[in-house]
Amino acid sequence: MKTIQLICIVFVVLLSSFPATIKSKKLADTCFESLAYCMNLIPRDKKYWEKDCCNVRAKRDQAATKQCSCIIANNPQKYLDLIKLFKACGLGNVANYHNQPCK
Repeated sequence: MKTIQLICIVFVVLLSSFPATIKSKKLADTCFESLAYCMNLIPRDKKYWEKDCCNVRAKRDQAATKQCSCIIANNPQKYLDLIKLFKACGLGNVANYHNQPCK
């Protein structure tokens, strides 16, 4: 009887965490797409890239921006691009997000 209860509890926990995983994956995909968009704009058009990329990033208190920065900083392939973006926008503190748990 206790085994069946334990299995049910594990199943409910897994089921309830599944939508969060999907949401997190969608957010990560959106963050990487945003970074790619900004990195493509940097060499082409400074006026638009500053408007589209730096102005959004400058509002560092926004939860989604922090979350995106954290997700990207913890991806070894994209971390250098994030450093370039922060530097180009005159922002610092990329290291605050690197190897940190994303909240």
